Amino acid sequence: MGKVLNDSAAHRVTLLLLVAGLAFAPPVVHAQDQKGDGVTVDLEVIDGDSGQPVENVVVRIPKLGTYVLTDSLGRTQLVDVEIGRFRLVLTRMGYEAKQGEFTIDRSGSFRIALTPVLVRTDAEPGEIMGRVIDPETREGIAGAEVTVAGVLHRATDEQGWFTVELVPAGAHVIEAEYLGRQTLRDSIFVRDGQTLEVELTLPVEAIELAGITVTAHARFLSRAGFFRRQRAAPAFRGRQWTAEELADRDPYYLQHVLTEVPGIRLTAPGALRGTNVGLVGSRRCRLKVFVDDFAMDDWFDLDGIDPRRVAAMELYHGSTLPSRYIGECGVILVWLKRR
Repeated sequence: MGKVLNDSAAHRVTLLLLVAGLAFAPPVVHAQDQKGDGVTVDLEVIDGDSGQPVENVVVRIPKLGTYVLTDSLGRTQLVDVEIGRFRLVLTRMGYEAKQGEFTIDRSGSFRIALTPVLVRTDAEPGEIMGRVIDPETREGIAGAEVTVAGVLHRATDEQGWFTVELVPAGAHVIEAEYLGRQTLRDSIFVRDGQTLEVELTLPVEAIELAGITVTAHARFLSRAGFFRRQRAAPAFRGRQWTAEELADRDPYYLQHVLTEVPGIRLTAPGALRGTNVGLVGSRRCRLKVFVDDFAMDDWFDLDGIDPRRVAAMELYHGSTLPSRYIGECGVILVWLKRR
């Protein structure tokens, strides 16, 4: 679990990691001449099943207010770390959170394996979610019957939305019908573990129209409820951004995008550590940040995340926050890209 590198006769290093009941503790010989100097720790995070590197792991030392993200090789550095004993916390969507006590005397390197919690996508069925609408008014059609593969039946809700779960991977025929409207029949292809968003149009008369629009979504965003909240956006005060929308803006910092939301402002730079995003007219009320569904500490700096690594981002404020999130005046939800 742990490995110490770069030992020398002049200095000895102790890296003690207690994670999931496992301990690695080399002989302890305290450094004598590094008191007060920061050290550098190289960290590699891998998948406990496949041994492959894990990208976008949030690595935190709460006591020091330090956090970093692993790169595409699962590697990162903790720079200028004080000599001492600290709690190390690792979080990543799709993996069990891991934390343990970390004692360091000098610079060194070690590796940590995270345990996956999701079923692998090569064995997962897909999912179809979408809406049945009138092609002229664009309004949803309530009570329309949607059938996939001839056996999976769903009725649309009051706004015309439906979800078909546990769809086997492969090509299927999808049908939508409603009394007094033209029946739609088209083919779709569902990949393993993929969520398809479809729009089905049912005209009153038989006219030639493009019957179906298919959009593929990342399954982990679907499971996280991003698209459900996106559809229900009018119920919340806030905004959502996809990776494509962020790429169009090409922001240097994520916080600059957030100010597009009415009522949101940046606090004075450097006034306090942490995310400098708050409500207009409030100097103390800052929005709580969640990264891959994990609540970040108040000192977490949102500008430390490269916008190019974000799959989606959401901001909500006021009294109508999504029920699973708690923030004094609002929340910022950041979803990192996955391989």
